[in-house]
Amino acid sequence: MADKKPVIGGKYEVQGPCSNAGGMGTLLFVSEKGAKDPVLVLKLCKLSDPEMLARFRREVRVMQDFNGNAYVMPILDANLDHDPPYFVMPHYEQGDLMAAAASIRNDVAQVETVFNRMIDCLAQLHDKDVLHRDIKPQNFLLSGNTMVVSDLGLCSEKESTTCRLSTSTVGSRTLIPRPTSSCSASRSTRSCLGVIRCTLFRTGCHLNCFRSSSAAAP
Repeated sequence: MADKKPVIGGKYEVQGPCSNAGGMGTLLFVSEKGAKDPVLVLKLCKLSDPEMLARFRREVRVMQDFNGNAYVMPILDANLDHDPPYFVMPHYEQGDLMAAAASIRNDVAQVETVFNRMIDCLAQLHDKDVLHRDIKPQNFLLSGNTMVVSDLGLCSEKESTTCRLSTSTVGSRTLIPRPTSSCSASRSTRSCLGVIRCTLFRTGCHLNCFRSSSAAAP
């Protein structure tokens, strides 16, 4: 007899591991109990520290504000009272931007498309006064002809008066903007353009062709 698969929250049957690379959560492939398809991805908060739990809950709240937005990864379900808390998202079968790098890095037209899509994704966040603060290839997910931004665990919102960094070792510290006394939209947009270029550079996509347009950005 096959081993019985674990069920999370009484609803989601675990099909197998997806990733444990994130600083805050463990990703599992799941399907709704009793069904095989569609395969979804469930993110469990793997940290029990109160600050991390609060950050996880805030990530869910902020991302749910963008549900229905084609540029931001949707949250399909969440249970923040579960121990540990979790949320469910679609499975992006092409993976993240780093995984797709080899197929786009030598195609200038594709690099330009990705570059512009990343700007559009972050613009959607900025329109609601949300700053991502952890921009990296692994936080852009691809499926078909679309790409979305994900992982808002380190984001800051309008009501934050500073971009304070926690002492906790979560996130990509080399890509998080340094703390500033204010998070003005113009400064944040300029910073994000630079970090987007850095992010694509990490995938092997060199952006010499975008230097003039980026330098002229407000």
